[in-house]
Formats: sequence, C-alpha cells, structure tokens
Amino acid sequence: IEKVTNDANGQIVFSAIEFGADEVYPYTNTYFIREVNEGKTGYIYDDKVYTVTVTIDQDENTKQLYPKVEYSLNGTTIPDTVFNNTYAPAAVEISIPVEKVLTEPDYATAPDITGSFSFTLTAESEDAPLPEYDDTIENPDADGGIAYFHLQFTKAGTYTYVITETGSVTNIVNDPQSSKKIIVTVNDDNGKLVATLSAEDGTPITENAPLKFVNEYAVVEKTGTKVWLKDSENRYN
Repeated sequence: IEKVTNDANGQIVFSAIEFGADEVYPYTNTYFIREVNEGKTGYIYDDKVYTVTVTIDQDENTKQLYPKVEYSLNGTTIPDTVFNNTYAPAAVEISIPVEKVLTEPDYATAPDITGSFSFTLTAESEDAPLPEYDDTIENPDADGGIAYFHLQFTKAGTYTYVITETGSVTNIVNDPQSSKKIIVTVNDDNGKLVATLSAEDGTPITENAPLKFVNEYAVVEKTGTKVWLKDSENRYN
C-alpha cells in the first residue's frame, strides 16, 4: 500500500513499480486507487474506487518488457483516473434582533402597542439571502419588545440589508429614522463560516445590543385655573 498526496496542480503520482526478468510473462497485476477521507472541514470527498490493471509482456527475442496500463471504474474502461472534490463550508445561521422601545413621560401611561408596528427586511446586496418564511415581523409586547429575523448564509462575503419600520398609533411619535441599514459579514474560518452583525456605523448588533427603533408617547399635560363665580345670592359656584 502506498499513500501519496496531490501536488499544487492536483496531480497524483505514485512510485514506479519494478518487474524482474524472472517473472513469467505476460504478467498481470491489479491495483486499486481510492481517495483517503481525512475529514477536513468544508470538503466533500470523492468516494470512487478505480481499478488499475497492469500487464507486462516480453519480446521473446530481445527480452524487452512492454507495459500496458488500463483503468476502469465499476467495470467500465476509462482513459484516466479523476477525483472530484467540492469545497462547501458548513452554513451559518444568524438571528437579527430588532427592538421596539417606547418611551413615556412620568405623568402618563402609554397605550398597549402589541403588534402595532412592523419591520421589513430588504436586501441591498444582490446575492444576500432573505428569511425562508417571512421578511416582515411585528413588535411582540405591549411596550415594544424584541423580534427577530433569521438568516442562513452558505458562503463568505459582506451582505447589506435595510430594516424599515411602519405603523402608527395616536400620540406616538415614530423613530425619526424609519429605515436603518445593517451589515452582515461572513468569514470562512478554516471551513467553518462565522457571521457578525453590525449597524451602518460599525456598531456591533448582538442579543444584548439589538438594533433599536425608539418611539415616544408624546401626550400634552393639560393645566388650568379654576375660577369661582358668585351667583345672585352672593354664593360661590
């Protein structure tokens, strides 16, 4: 058994095999060539097993040896052996946290806004993947809460998205920036994809630091002066 590795061009060369003069010719030997699956991350190995039949014949007069090499795969003769490999790093999934924040003055209580505001994810990069099921989500709680977009990436790259808020509630002033850009950076770390998420200004977006849309409950506190008036009988009303 001989184990060799491919060169920079992908070529595989085994050591020469010597046949002695004392063999009985024609002499035939059979070999098998297979690729060793070394389990390198991100690679798909070729499981074909080639059969190599080597026949050595000898000229009766000159005693010169003449080799004949035949390759076959699953019983079919082929011109050469080829192993095809695919590099496909494992996909990475990320969740984009979007938080709706509702502020209110101390003297007032804001209304329940559950499901009142929607967030839509659109791709700016041509090859940026989108959520499998829904590219629009709603705020889940009475005072806003966090909702998530879920994305899967199968190749390294930089992907740009825009998240846009829609919806309105009486006396609530929406975030002045209704659309916010986010960037997903996917790197190949030795056959494993790793994704990071950031805002347009480079600020990291994480579970503990989600992308925020801040709305304000803006009610006006009413004030006034009570005026007492006298009636015809000199009584205050």
